[in-house]
Amino acid sequence: MILHCMKHCAYEQRKDKPLWGARNLAAQGLIHCSPPEYFWRVAPIFAAK
Repeated sequence: MILHCMKHCAYEQRKDKPLWGARNLAAQGLIHCSPPEYFWRVAPIFAAK
């Protein structure tokens, strides 16, 4: 399993689109994903935004 963390409002905007990620690629150069065992390290970053 691979997880991608995002705010709920971002998920609601993108959940029905077949593909997404261009915004992340343009802004950050990557789409950050984590396996479940490392997700705890990533999630607090998104909670602060």
